[in-house]
Amino acid sequence: MSVSKCSFVECDECHNLSNNGSCEFHSNGGNLGSGETYEQYQIIENDFINYIRYVPLNEQNHLKVHSPILRDIILRSCVQIEQFLKEWALFFCSEYQTYPPFFEEKIWKDYNSKNKKDEIQKTRNWSIGTYYTLKVNYFKDEYLIFIRPMNKCINPFADWNDEKNPPNWWNAYNTIKHGGKTAKSLSNLENALLSLSALFYLHCVNEFSRKSLERFSTFHVNKKFDKIELEYDSIKSPIDMKNYLFRFEENYPNKKIDLSSNNESRRNRSWVK
Repeated sequence: MSVSKCSFVECDECHNLSNNGSCEFHSNGGNLGSGETYEQYQIIENDFINYIRYVPLNEQNHLKVHSPILRDIILRSCVQIEQFLKEWALFFCSEYQTYPPFFEEKIWKDYNSKNKKDEIQKTRNWSIGTYYTLKVNYFKDEYLIFIRPMNKCINPFADWNDEKNPPNWWNAYNTIKHGGKTAKSLSNLENALLSLSALFYLHCVNEFSRKSLERFSTFHVNKKFDKIELEYDSIKSPIDMKNYLFRFEENYPNKKIDLSSNNESRRNRSWVK
């Protein structure tokens, strides 16, 4: 008698399957939803924060400073980005998913048209261009990363315009990884900042990793004349520090409660978007 197993690709779990055929772990987003990928991000981020204590971000000429430490941060950040995007794509490739039309024509169709006996081989030739469909459908122009030490917003994926032309910092990563002639100068603070902020960006736009960060969301107090409003603050990182490095600019999740003292406000008090 055959034993049913989780229909998420590369998962052999055969106990406590849900109605859609997935195990509990993958029903909740797998590594992305468990917070495991964010823990990996925090390790890299902590190393970056330690570095910018000595080479501050708010000095423009520091962005071209290069060092072996920054090389290591770029390599680790981009490896995590690739793993994150692969895990996200595999989620759509799982047969139990109600996949979006763009995946039916792209990643999903390509994956499921191959020999199902060797799932690892199917993804061996995947590259950053494979995941461009994720960028098109999930990375909105209004989603930005605010960098507190620089007091500015950026979109680390802004220059990713087609499948064959990834962001410049990704090209720098490939050059560094393969030891190109310019690898040393490309191992700079700017590329480290962009690759790390890109990894943080992914955690904020993916529905599962984002949910794993919701439990850390805090309230922010707004005082407006005789009104006092509380609203959830945006996702920040490090999430346990007031002196955060990055903040996801979407006013997440943009809900407020009116704590005004006047009677009219008390009668009408409710959550509003």
